[in-house]
Amino acid sequence: MTKNIETERLILRCFLPEDALQIHPLFCDDEAMRLVGMYPAFTKLKQTQERIGRWAGNPRRLAIVLKNSNKVIGYVAVDSREEKCEDTKELGFAINEKCRRKGYIREAVTAIQETLKMGGVKYLWACCFEENAASENFIRSMDFKFQKRGTYAAINDRAYVSLEFMKEL
Repeated sequence: MTKNIETERLILRCFLPEDALQIHPLFCDDEAMRLVGMYPAFTKLKQTQERIGRWAGNPRRLAIVLKNSNKVIGYVAVDSREEKCEDTKELGFAINEKCRRKGYIREAVTAIQETLKMGGVKYLWACCFEENAASENFIRSMDFKFQKRGTYAAINDRAYVSLEFMKEL
């Protein structure tokens, strides 16, 4: 995915270095970062700038941008599920607290699924921590089917029980 993906309200595009300031509130959110395995949350803008610097231009890390304000409100990550398995991808996402429960993630994920399917991807995985009921409910609502429990070693070296879901596109 190298081109921008547009929906009714959103643009999904590669990150730019200047997006760091807008995405920083998400990366500072202890609870959000814990639930995506990037805990401890950042406390300094420089940390966010470094991460966004690594993500900038990477088509596997897309900024979720509101069309009406050009504000970056979150991200969607699409990675290879397994090496040399191009028909299977894994999905991740996070969004600023003020933008939750407004349908933005649903809109973004729907657009990502359509784009991946057109690109020949057949299977999409989504995982969440067992304690993340909101993400689990969302993933299930998008017709992903539960596959198994797993373990995820987060940045803080804590092992989390993860729930793994798969969807045929």
